[in-house]
Amino acid sequence: MLKILHLADLHLGWEPGFLGSRTPEWREKRDQVFSAVVEYAVQSENNINLVLLVGDLFDNHTPHLELGNEVIRQLQRLVKRGIHVITVPGNHDEITYPDSIYRQRARDWPGILVQNPHPAHIVTLEINGVPCHIYALAYIGGLTPTRLERQEFPHNGEPGWHIAAFHGSLDWDAGDRSLPLSGEALGKAGYDYIALGHIHKPGQYPLARGVAVYPGNLVGKGWHDPGCGQLTVVTLHQSQMQIENVPFPYSANCSFEVIEMDVGSYFTLEELLNALAARVSREAMVSIRLVGTANFLIDAEVIRESLAYSASAFYLEVLDFSEVYPAELLDTWARENTLRGYYIRQMQERLTAVKDEKEQRLVRRALIQGLKALGSEF
Repeated sequence: MLKILHLADLHLGWEPGFLGSRTPEWREKRDQVFSAVVEYAVQSENNINLVLLVGDLFDNHTPHLELGNEVIRQLQRLVKRGIHVITVPGNHDEITYPDSIYRQRARDWPGILVQNPHPAHIVTLEINGVPCHIYALAYIGGLTPTRLERQEFPHNGEPGWHIAAFHGSLDWDAGDRSLPLSGEALGKAGYDYIALGHIHKPGQYPLARGVAVYPGNLVGKGWHDPGCGQLTVVTLHQSQMQIENVPFPYSANCSFEVIEMDVGSYFTLEELLNALAARVSREAMVSIRLVGTANFLIDAEVIRESLAYSASAFYLEVLDFSEVYPAELLDTWARENTLRGYYIRQMQERLTAVKDEKEQRLVRRALIQGLKALGSEF
């Protein structure tokens, strides 16, 4: 049996510039995910035999010295435990440049560092008595072919498992600094498992033979790219393959969360603040988007400052996309000799007559929804 931990797009060293002085604190916290992943791999009960790092391990090709040293130290932990490691450079941490960490640290890089610019058979590993043939390339600008229609991938025809590792876009030319990969050509090559990187959304794509898999980015790089929070673990046994998505709780410590709140459901600022505070996760990056038609004037900055004291997010932003009908405007419209004016007067009279708070809420919502139906604008 062979068990693989397939990782890609960790982007260690990424810095959210909008944090200002807190940027280094967040970066250090986020980068610790790698040691947590290694800890998972070395635990005997997880039975990991092979770790594939398929591109963009770092967010750029020259990570700071301390980070580079720590990653190498963690990789050495894997190797000392008898776990094979294959590292494929990506497009963010590209090996093309002379000052790339993969060129500067090639001699002491633990495991096997892929450096060839063309698809090639890299190594055959003997794992639990079964041959495991590895194929890969490292994109090098000006040397690596990028035309889909001309791609060919090698296969040595030997017994055992055949595993490919490429950092690129499957059947899609994503433009500059992105390696397009032909699904047809990969299928013809006859690999059992094609470990991919570059696309941050997890996905599995059956080919003519074998399956191509993107594990996704474990930890996020923003609200548009929040991370998948799961590890891809592949078990190969006899002729069977099992691909598991294992939840990885560490990534929750560096989560990006979007909270969309319909402000029309609340009739006081206090109600809205209490509802928001209950949904904000501790130490998360939180973006609150206020939508709907408000029953009171919304001040996004006041809401943000109030939540900064009551909630425990690492970072909080409040974006106001809501609409509001100020009381002064409703009074002005109510004096009109129009259908809108008549409707507002009737609803205001009903609101005055209602004593039950629940029914008052319903009447207020009916007033606003009616105005929207009449096409009333500010």
